This record gives sequence, C-alpha cells and structure tokens, in this order.
Amino acid sequence: MKTLFITGHRKSGTTLLTSLFDGHDDFAVYPTDLSLMYAYFPYFNNNNYSFKVKKERIKKILKKSLSVNLSYRVKKKNLKINDFIRNILSRLNRKNINNIKGVLNILKNEFIKFYNLENKKYFLIKETSSDIYFNNIFKKKDSIKFIHLIRDPRDNYASLKSGIKTHYSKIGESNLILLSSMINRAKLDFKFININKKIYGNKNYLVIKYEELIKNTDKTMKKISNFLKIKYSNKMLFSSIFNIKTKSNTFTKKRTTEINNKSIKRWKNELSQKEKSILNFFFKSELKKFYKINAEKDIKYNHISDFYSLLNKKFFFNDSFK
Repeated sequence: MKTLFITGHRKSGTTLLTSLFDGHDDFAVYPTDLSLMYAYFPYFNNNNYSFKVKKERIKKILKKSLSVNLSYRVKKKNLKINDFIRNILSRLNRKNINNIKGVLNILKNEFIKFYNLENKKYFLIKETSSDIYFNNIFKKKDSIKFIHLIRDPRDNYASLKSGIKTHYSKIGESNLILLSSMINRAKLDFKFININKKIYGNKNYLVIKYEELIKNTDKTMKKISNFLKIKYSNKMLFSSIFNIKTKSNTFTKKRTTEINNKSIKRWKNELSQKEKSILNFFFKSELKKFYKINAEKDIKYNHISDFYSLLNKKFFFNDSFK
C-alpha cells in the first residue's frame, strides 16, 4: 500500500482535502493531523531523552491529537483510540523509536490492521508544514506521493487571525507571534515546493491551490484522481471521517458540512491596512508567481518599519547599553 502525504501551511485546507478522501474505497485515511512531525520529530527522537520519556511523548501526542481534535467532529462512533495507541506503543523499542520513518510505518501498519482497512491502494496521512522535513525522511525510491496545498497568504492569515481569541491565545500565540510565524513558515512552505519537486519529481509531487479546491471541487478532485491513478468518485465531494459526515474546522461558529467559497478573499474585510501591507511585502513574489497578483502597489513601507520594530523588540533586541 502506497502512502499519500497531504501537507501545506496550517489553515490552508489540508483538513478539508483529507476528509474528501475518506469515503473513497481506495483510501485508508488517518483521521486527524499526525502531529508527530513537529511535536516529536525533530526535537525528541535523539539521545537527549530516555526511551521512557520518548515513549510517553508519543503516547501523549497521539492521544491528544486523536481524542481532542476529533471530539468536536466525530461523536457517534467508538474509535477505541486507547487500544489503537496501546498497539503502537507495544511495537516501539529503543532501536526504532529514534527513526521517524520507522515510527510512521508502525503507525501506518497498526492503523490499517486495527481498523480493518487492508486492500486499499493508499494510506493517507496529513501534517501541516511537513514538506520542510520530507527531504530528511523520505527517498525518491519510497512508495510515496505528496499533495501540497497552497493558499493566498492574506486569506491564510485572516483564517488564523479569526482563531486568536478562541484558540491561539490559549496556547501562547499573540497577533505578533501568529503573524511572524505565518511569514516564516509559509515562506518556507512555498520555497520547498520546488525543492521537493526536484527530489521526488512531478509524478509524485502535486501542488493544489486552496481556492481551486473550494471553487471547483469536482474539477480539482478529478485532477488529483489522475495524479494518483485512481478512479474518480462523487464521494470525493463530501467531507467525512470514518464515513461520518463532518463539519468544517473553522474557528467561527458557522461550521458547516458544505464546501463554500466565503473563505476566499476574506482578507479584504478582516485584515487591517497594516497587516495587508506586511503580508503583501513578504509574499509579493509568491503572490506574483502563484496568483498573478502585483502586490507592490499595495505596500506602505512605514508599516514594514513598524512591524520590524515590534518584531525586533519581542525577539531579537539586546540592550548592550545597560
């Protein structure tokens, strides 16, 4: 069974795209963000931590990502998450626990076996911004394909910003941290498109725009089906987890089971002039390359200077004149 990795910056549509594969007969779909490729790898899989600590870390990540992240989307099915995680932990040893590729293979095999998903063509797993690490983990000869989602950075940030009060502030992310993180990570996501395409080839690495997925879902899923060499199905137009119809994971109260285009160009009304200027400045080359947008005319450089002052004071300034 091949592996399909879905990646892209957070809030770029990776959750939606993953859930569109759930009803297709050719896919065993891991139901939530993996979380191991930023919460375990590359910080814990080394000799600085004991085997016990690393094992507990993996247990904590899997339990939280599965139980918490799925709790508001799937309520009707007993997924036996604790039993599934216990099976994975039993396969870990001192030799394989440092090998992220080996850990992923254990998770894949146990998931397929535990949920009776044998005889599928693809095991699908998604992890935001994991494209940055692919070259450290996978070889071109591996039986793996990648779909990389991109989104207009201004809309991407507008979506993130809508979750400041309800989510991000609770995990220590202010507007400044959220914006600077978006600039840093999303820039890397865009840059790694060409890097990964050179490594794995166009036959194995596909880039999809969030906007195309939303506005032309049928056409986009047919394009993806051709890339994966699978039969297109109308089931790929509906979002589900374990064949249970699910609502979107938007931060607003208006969660829906329908795919709608209200999240496109939301930045025009939801971002300040300063935020628009900052994002146009940092992403002007990406907006031009991927969206044919000339953002230069919408940049006010005093906004960039103000942003730098805040960023420098928060993270880098060292008062050597005390």
